Amino acid sequence: MGRRCKHTTFLEHPKSRSECRNGPRPCPWVSCRYHAYLEVNRTTGTVKFNFPDKEPWELEETCILDLAERGAMTFEEIGRRLNVTRERSRQIAAAALAQVHEAIHGSTDVVEEDARPEA
Repeated sequence: MGRRCKHTTFLEHPKSRSECRNGPRPCPWVSCRYHAYLEVNRTTGTVKFNFPDKEPWELEETCILDLAERGAMTFEEIGRRLNVTRERSRQIAAAALAQVHEAIHGSTDVVEEDARPEA
């Protein structure tokens, strides 16, 4: 049988971004797909702890959507906040752009800005 922490406060999990935008920070919902503390691989079900040396409440930033709403950041800044290298943050951004491109155009062939032929 599972144990229950006697000091747990039960909060209802937000159902939309508008409900969580002004919610408690650090975010208590580690199971949210936008929480920075861990990642779950949807294919294999494996869990990767992004900050293995910290507890969720010790993170400065916990919600990826909060970071996105702040606007432009360098890959270096993103990497520092997500505990990944600058190169890994660039790879993540490229993969996200490819997914958006595929959703819009139905193709994964993304032409990088500086690789386009000159007119």
